[in-house]
Amino acid sequence: MGSTKTSLTVFIDMNKAFAIVGSLAAISAVVLILITRAYRQYVFRLQLYLAVACFFFAVSVGFETLPVQVTVETNSSIAAVLEGWNDSCVAIGFLAQYFGFAKSFSVLWICIYVFMAAVYERQLRQLKYEISGLVFTFALPAAITWIPLLHGSYGLMGIWCNIKLPFNHIDTIYVLMSQGLIFVIQFASLILLFSAVVKFCKPSDVYSKAALREILPLTIYPPLYSIASVIYASNIIINVTVHGLKPAEENENEIIVVSLLQTCVLSIPLSLLLHPRLRSNIAHLCKKIATAAAPSSESHTELSHPSSSQIESVVENTPILRSCPRAAGTSRIQDDF
Repeated sequence: MGSTKTSLTVFIDMNKAFAIVGSLAAISAVVLILITRAYRQYVFRLQLYLAVACFFFAVSVGFETLPVQVTVETNSSIAAVLEGWNDSCVAIGFLAQYFGFAKSFSVLWICIYVFMAAVYERQLRQLKYEISGLVFTFALPAAITWIPLLHGSYGLMGIWCNIKLPFNHIDTIYVLMSQGLIFVIQFASLILLFSAVVKFCKPSDVYSKAALREILPLTIYPPLYSIASVIYASNIIINVTVHGLKPAEENENEIIVVSLLQTCVLSIPLSLLLHPRLRSNIAHLCKKIATAAAPSSESHTELSHPSSSQIESVVENTPILRSCPRAAGTSRIQDDF
């Protein structure tokens, strides 16, 4: 029985470790966009919004197992919420659900943007489209995840703070519908992305070639996330409909898939570095830093090695130096200094 508890502890630690990986990858993407001022271009703001959602999802998932304590009884391991952490578990479960949906909707919006640019040659850069994208990405998930909160459905699910077990009728419907929605979103994302890539495979004009260079880095993270999300949603649906979740459900499969989701976030900063504009911004930033450091070095050189005109001026305006035999010739003064 001790091995069961050890196994659960390993999975909990693995979840926290991969949450750190995902959060660091996301925050590095945010910092990269901000310090290079790439956020002035909409294509980078799309990745900025995605990275923000990824960061908070990684943090909330890392906290999902924090209030949980695992103990071993006669025939099984029991997971329970630590005393005084019930409200925190509810909040963590809500945030994990919310940012999970925010990531999914953000990926779908990116795929819509890539599809419109590829197929219809339209760049959705106007303010109205950007506001619509933000509402779609961050407001719509709130409308979905508030439903179980109003019914008091958040709590302990196995070793997670999520939709609490055992499920009642409303909880079962919500879990199946929410994971079914994830299925639809990710399949739609993959179809839109595949259509865009097929269109871009044969760039027919200058616009297509320029758009391909700009948009291609956006196509790296969405398929990785969509495939991992489909696996995760399938696992949840099978557990609910076929095997049936139990209060002591260990959720190892879910932790493995969520760890895969966190690892996929590494592709966001890597894809940013593939973008020619961002590389140009980084090079410009490095040049500015080098230029800013140059004047101090030049001024130091000037103070340490005064020019001949400066020396002559000092000599002519200083009676003691002017009367000194060593100051008779400029070349002699230069040699002395």
